[in-house]
Amino acid sequence: MGDRPFRTRAAEIVRQFVGDDSPGVAVLVAREGQVLLEEGYGLADVKGRVPVTPGTRFIIGSVTKQFTCLAVMMLQQEGRLDYDDPVGLHLPELPAWKDEVTLRHLMTHTAGVPEYLTEEFWEEARERDFDQQAVLARIRQFESLEFPPGEAWQYSNSGYVILGAVVEKVSGLDFATFLRRGIFQPLGMKDTLVGTAAQRYPGQAVGYRMLEEGGFEEAPYHRAVVGWADGNIISTVRDLYICDRALREAVLLPPEVLQQAFRPVRPEDPSFSRYGFGWFIGELRGVRVLQHAGGTLGYVARFCRFPDQDAVIVLLSNADGLDLEELAGALAEELLRDQMQPLELLTSVPEEWLREKAGTYVPVRPRRERQIDVVYDEEKHRLFVPGRCLSLRADVELRPLSRDHFRLDGHSERYVTFLRQGDEITGARLVAGGRVANFGRIE
Repeated sequence: MGDRPFRTRAAEIVRQFVGDDSPGVAVLVAREGQVLLEEGYGLADVKGRVPVTPGTRFIIGSVTKQFTCLAVMMLQQEGRLDYDDPVGLHLPELPAWKDEVTLRHLMTHTAGVPEYLTEEFWEEARERDFDQQAVLARIRQFESLEFPPGEAWQYSNSGYVILGAVVEKVSGLDFATFLRRGIFQPLGMKDTLVGTAAQRYPGQAVGYRMLEEGGFEEAPYHRAVVGWADGNIISTVRDLYICDRALREAVLLPPEVLQQAFRPVRPEDPSFSRYGFGWFIGELRGVRVLQHAGGTLGYVARFCRFPDQDAVIVLLSNADGLDLEELAGALAEELLRDQMQPLELLTSVPEEWLREKAGTYVPVRPRRERQIDVVYDEEKHRLFVPGRCLSLRADVELRPLSRDHFRLDGHSERYVTFLRQGDEITGARLVAGGRVANFGRIE
């Protein structure tokens, strides 16, 4: 296995996730400036039998957030704003919390601004068109915050819509023009653009939704799918690799300025997500990774950078429901196996260690995460989490590393640490790629 070229081994991994006649994925893997795999798999347009290629365009969803932050960082470097400016300094029309919330809070998801992107919003978006002003008007209706700024971490697309509006206000340019002139053109990202209308741009894949019962269907396509500064960039794996090289070589900003993007907020607090300016900062078995995922109806994306190994994995797909976290983890294991710490799972554990963990765990403040059920399978002597709790198609076994620390089975790095007071299990902490979710046990 190890003697075969990486390209061959990686292609075999990808084909376990994507078929020739299904929606597909574009993949780029590189190390030390050498592209090891640059390929498309599956179909960009199933009806038209158009294959995915490395040049196929996809909506990259929340991978956009790194570019939104980069725009704010460029304006800060020019002295036109400061990270600790109250957002009301630039957008005085926001509610009273505008004087408490800073741009830094918004960039790091510690502002507490409620989420506009709810199920109710998606339902409304099917019936009427939204523009940015309509979304901002919706955000202005949030009279109070979910928590005092800086006291907790909660992912918020609302905060990034606000940041996009700040970029426009400060620069005097619309968001699309600022990014085109300030980032895409200087770097040579010729196939990247900011989506500004509910249209498919030349070379863009059709988005599909994977069905629970198997198969897929074409996903709805409207302005909310394209999104705003929280997720409206359309790009290719080739262009995102150009971005990776530009970040490594500090083309747009000095290295010491860029490093602020990769510095986690509250790094010493294990209950706090390790998020910088548009990046999660995590580890894959001891290997540092800067990453972000993205998803909207019909599209998913994952951009993983391994700065210490000068390696990168970029995955863009038109199959909403494809587990890119698992695919990225499998490719990373092949790419960086020589750098990763060995996985030392316990081979035998007392029944009590497993049985005591079974129960229902609900998110503590903020409370937007899903409830998690931990089930003890007496016949197989194992713990597992039903797939529905993690938005996955199959149940996931918890593999023990110690009495209270478990790894979710698979290639992606997801861990559960059970919290206890004395002999009683009182909660759990789920850590996945730098993202942290805290749960209390209710039964």
